[in-house]
Amino acid sequence: MQLAADNTLANTPSHSLFCGQHRWKRSCVDSLLKFGHLSPLPSRLRDLSLLTMPSVREILEAFRAAGTTDAAIDAIASLELSADDLLDINPAEVWGVADDDAERISRAIAAFNSPPRAIQPPGPPPPPGALPAMPGAMPGAAPPPSSAAIPSPSAATPATGALCLVVAGPPGAGKTTLAAHAAAHLKAALVDKDALEWPLANCALTAAGATKDDAYYNSTIKPSAYETCLRVAAQNCAAGIDVVMVAPFTSYVKDATFLATLAHRFGARVALLWVVAYPEALARRQQARAADQDTSVKVTLPKPPACAHVLVDTSSVQEAEMRSTALDAVTRAFSAEKTTGRVLCAGHVCVDVVLEGCGELESREGYCEVQSTRLAAGGSVANCASTLASLETYGVDAHCSVGDDAFGRFLLDYFRQNSVGTSYVSVSSKHPTSTACLPVYKKDGKRAVYCAQGGNAHFVPDVDVATYDAILLGYPHVMPALRGAPLARFAATCVERGTCLCLDVNEAADDYNQPLGDASDAYENIGVLHGNLDEAAACVGRKKEFLERYNIKDGLENVLSMSEIESVARSLLRRGCGVVLFTLGPLGAFAMTNDEPTLRRTLGRIEHGLQPSHVSRRAAFKAAGAIDTVGAGDAFLAGAVASLLSGGDLDRVLDVGLAAALWRVDASRSSRPPRRAELEDVMGGLERLPTVARTVYDFVA
Repeated sequence: MQLAADNTLANTPSHSLFCGQHRWKRSCVDSLLKFGHLSPLPSRLRDLSLLTMPSVREILEAFRAAGTTDAAIDAIASLELSADDLLDINPAEVWGVADDDAERISRAIAAFNSPPRAIQPPGPPPPPGALPAMPGAMPGAAPPPSSAAIPSPSAATPATGALCLVVAGPPGAGKTTLAAHAAAHLKAALVDKDALEWPLANCALTAAGATKDDAYYNSTIKPSAYETCLRVAAQNCAAGIDVVMVAPFTSYVKDATFLATLAHRFGARVALLWVVAYPEALARRQQARAADQDTSVKVTLPKPPACAHVLVDTSSVQEAEMRSTALDAVTRAFSAEKTTGRVLCAGHVCVDVVLEGCGELESREGYCEVQSTRLAAGGSVANCASTLASLETYGVDAHCSVGDDAFGRFLLDYFRQNSVGTSYVSVSSKHPTSTACLPVYKKDGKRAVYCAQGGNAHFVPDVDVATYDAILLGYPHVMPALRGAPLARFAATCVERGTCLCLDVNEAADDYNQPLGDASDAYENIGVLHGNLDEAAACVGRKKEFLERYNIKDGLENVLSMSEIESVARSLLRRGCGVVLFTLGPLGAFAMTNDEPTLRRTLGRIEHGLQPSHVSRRAAFKAAGAIDTVGAGDAFLAGAVASLLSGGDLDRVLDVGLAAALWRVDASRSSRPPRRAELEDVMGGLERLPTVARTVYDFVA
């Protein structure tokens, strides 16, 4: 699809998926032959001077020719993907494909995709009556302007003031239903690709002697249908009419500039809802409706968009709930709140078996009743990600390792239900999902942890950090593969790429001489460090000293003076941390910031509202119900980071963190994480515990 020069999508690497300008040439095969990856390539491919879109069989033969084992070929073939989807898979994520085979398949796919391919119809040219190419789509047409020439939506007020909501995702996810509710709510024009396309597309397919599964549809009809939608949407926006546009857009959203280019073309404010469901649910819905747009190709879940979006998972949403789901998604998509890019929650994840209301055994043997038990998603990743995603202002992804088992599926379900991206969740067939047993003591609400590490013991972050504004990394002290040099390298990379690394030092042990393992001092590249006082003291090698001085086993927040707390904080700041956040249990929280150059270096691209060389201590909020401290520290960190990303000052950062923690621990609150508006409402009427007065003052580091 080629758009007119004054109304074009950006000329980006993925633009060929939109317009079909480029052709897949013999050079990609020649390169494989040259480097020995495809020496026995079938002659019918090697002899062609201009290659068209290969068939599934030809692609599988190319994989085999690259040295891929029969077992891996069978695993790929069992997915029953179309040729286009087959060239977009990540073989490392396919069960049954070994690492060596994945590398071979990836090389073959890379050759197919470079230069960018264009889907061509098989056989003879289309007969008379087929849909013609859109104006400007013929070879030799002037290329669209580069993305650099297209202003971002934030660069100027939209020309018309109209809103355009793009509702995208795989067939069967519920896009049309959600879009209809959204259009009714916004009083917007509904532009539905299926409604515009299929009356004419069926005639064209019949005239061409083709079916909707043929490459002819993908190369000729589908681009014209998308262009029709775009033109109708542009006309409405130009008239100042809001638009809800619904179509899969699965190729378009691979382009990070997709929304910006639409905003420029439409003169409107554009937002994206990415609607998904489990593959099984997609298949079941498609079979039930038997619609024109559905194909016989096996249903798979496409990769999430590269551009900003609001994730809507309809797997467990009932028909009666679709309207409220749509209205909530529209509110989030066009929120007037200040937003940032994306946040990654990485590190420790597990399934918690929580024993509520435990007594304490007098010895290691004995019997003790508990009030109740529950199964919950736990660990830093699950707790922080769900809270941040619920606060509605951020795109949140999880990065962790789970097993290919029932607990792993439990965690994946939890992430999807809480609108947390799972593209960077590794599913291992070798290591089980981590599990933890947490007795929560009736006496004081504190808890112990008995943990089987499983995949956590082998986790090391592997992600492009530059795509995130902040990364929350949890519990490195109990993750042996992460401690030491891997963590130090990761922290340094975050600083180099302008990403703020927020480190939760849960379960830290005294390690001043070997901070976080055998690495050089990784603390110098930490933007935000969070822990309780016992953990913070351990990070500077003073926990044992303090415990012996006060003759206690834990609970330093109950005995340390303000000057001693500050001394721990200053030790961490001298080692290079940007901000330190200490939770003090029922006594509230404490924070201290470093000097301005250090804040600028460690907080990266975040537009924060913190003053350098500042201290704040805030009293805890009073709970209305029983206390369960499981996940309190994670909720505090998530709330604090949410406030930091929104430009909060040091007082505000602590208050939002304390409110999020209270929501988590107070049994009278909802069991789900709070929405932003709910947290704001709660904070306005909360009573503080009478432990400390408001204290904010400057200090000399």
